[in-house]
Amino acid sequence: MGNKPYRGIVNLNVDLFNLMVTLNRKSAIGLQVKHRTLVNVDHIAPELVTLSLNSLDYSSLWNLDLSDQLLNVSFNSWIEYNLSYAQVIKEDGEHFVKAGGKLKFLQGLGAAYVHTDNVDYNFQDADFANYVQGDFSYGYSQNLGGYIEQLDSNGQFVSADYQFSGDDFALHSNLGFGVDIGGVYEWRPNWKEYKYDMDGETNLWRKDKNKYKLKVSFAINDIGGMRYTKGDLSRDFTANLGVNSSTFQPYDLEIFDTISGFQSFDNLVDYLATNDSIATNDITLSDENVDYFRINLPTNINLAVDYHIWNDFYVDARAIIGFQRNNDPSKVRLPSVFTLTPRYDYKYIGVSLPLSYSGFYGFRTGLGLRFGPLVIGMADIKPLLAPGKDKNIRGANIYAGLKFWMFNKHLKDNDKDKVSNKKDECIDLAGVWEFMGCPDSDGDGIKDTEDACPLDSGLVEFQGCPDTDRDSIIDKDDMCPEVAWFVSVQRLSRYR
Repeated sequence: MGNKPYRGIVNLNVDLFNLMVTLNRKSAIGLQVKHRTLVNVDHIAPELVTLSLNSLDYSSLWNLDLSDQLLNVSFNSWIEYNLSYAQVIKEDGEHFVKAGGKLKFLQGLGAAYVHTDNVDYNFQDADFANYVQGDFSYGYSQNLGGYIEQLDSNGQFVSADYQFSGDDFALHSNLGFGVDIGGVYEWRPNWKEYKYDMDGETNLWRKDKNKYKLKVSFAINDIGGMRYTKGDLSRDFTANLGVNSSTFQPYDLEIFDTISGFQSFDNLVDYLATNDSIATNDITLSDENVDYFRINLPTNINLAVDYHIWNDFYVDARAIIGFQRNNDPSKVRLPSVFTLTPRYDYKYIGVSLPLSYSGFYGFRTGLGLRFGPLVIGMADIKPLLAPGKDKNIRGANIYAGLKFWMFNKHLKDNDKDKVSNKKDECIDLAGVWEFMGCPDSDGDGIKDTEDACPLDSGLVEFQGCPDTDRDSIIDKDDMCPEVAWFVSVQRLSRYR
């Protein structure tokens, strides 16, 4: 049975729509629609689990003073409509900094919680309690009432005849807001290797390569929350049953046999609190009458350091620190996790081996695989590798998905003339940007295909041919190319 409390979590994330658009070389915006569901079960004592599974008929746990602290079950399901923006802050040689944020519009689909920060109990046997005392809170969003049993016309509790409908995805909370904020620093000691000139632009970064040797990122995620209208049966109360109450005798538990759900439980609480034949301090309802409850997003800090070892090999160290809010009844949260992940990350294929530890899961060895758009993985592979030896369940964290993206490509330049192939009109001859990649061998501003003298720098008026003596006769037709025409005639006359 052990002495550690039972805990559990269900964390479901479904990307319904995801789009990012680059505004310019230093900024981008994104749009995203995501469905998230989070269920937390926390701090349930193993003794309480054993008694519950055996309907209290477990004699080894009778007449023992038992307690449970911070027992909590909470659930929230919501839709996020996210608008994000990212901006390069610094791009100075080997130092690169960018920052961004995400504004979230939250649509709550449903939420519920049960919580006590202290409950003490001692059962005499399966039918009587020596005492049960503690402070309890429970509540749920109004739209979940259809899932709770109903009273029929004869005053009997029956199961809810609830039919799923599109209204389940209507707005059941007040419109909530949330924020993610974060930043990234990259150390690029070999930054010059990733700079190039192309198509008339200079000092461009190669987008098809990871340029950092070391990358550090920091973010605070899921700041915010939403507010639900409470269902009719939500309430807070204090219980003081048995020898520690005014009755000073074991408490007959038969009265609890009628409980089959929230509504019957609520009816019993009212009965115990108001019936004159029962001690008035057995059940005390809270004086606070609030018709709503707020449930926060699972706020967490994400800190990561990624080191580029060599070529396509990396190692990443990451800490996700969840805000626990143990004393908040209506909350959902993420466990804190520390992970070290060596990985091979090539363009079309990737393999990662995350080694993680948390107080919630313990130590896990995971595996992640990427083949083109297909992504699959699991958080812990040890039970698969040693099923007969490792029977500890650390969570069925299995994921799979398809991701389609457009790779950043480096512009091809076959003739190395700094004019990309897609714009080069002379793709196999080194040229200049001024003539869209076509050569001007003599540098006279006339491309070779239009230059009558492509190897001799000349004038436009003579189709690129030179006229050294400026007598308006191109050199190749000039008998005296270095002497002007008038002087040449005089010299010829002397020898006649």
